[in-house]
Amino acid sequence: MSSDLYRKRYCIHACAILFALVLSGMAHARTADGWNLFRIWRVYGGHTASQASSCVIESYGSVVNNCAYPVGLTFNLTVDAFASSKSAIVTEPAAGFVGSFKCFLNAFDTLSATYLSSPPMTFTGSGPFQQSATVSGPSKENIGYISIYCDSMPPGSGIATIYWSQ
Repeated sequence: MSSDLYRKRYCIHACAILFALVLSGMAHARTADGWNLFRIWRVYGGHTASQASSCVIESYGSVVNNCAYPVGLTFNLTVDAFASSKSAIVTEPAAGFVGSFKCFLNAFDTLSATYLSSPPMTFTGSGPFQQSATVSGPSKENIGYISIYCDSMPPGSGIATIYWSQ
């Protein structure tokens, strides 16, 4: 990997951290590498989750679909405090892939028992390499459970880092 690509990746990560702090109103924010958070959610093309677990790999902390077929991944995010809204920033590795995939920030409002989903964050392999999303609930300060679902991730695609508000 060239030094320019490393600089771009670290610049993207630094900007995302600052953006996460602004989104969360300088409240507590968390970050984690994609590899530390992922779970296989869906597998396409007649394959099984156990087959996919042998070809979904780690690369510099990123989780990368190294399978010959699309996979869907989920990332469960820990929250310390309930709030009326939650935000997240998803960063893909600075490497190209063919195709595109969408990720959604999902949350559950415990008071109204409402399932919430953000508009899609679309990744294309040619940038932008980070997308953000926010969900707001109908109840005040009752969103306590959040996750990110990325569906139909094509071969070569991945998630590098996730930042989220507390």
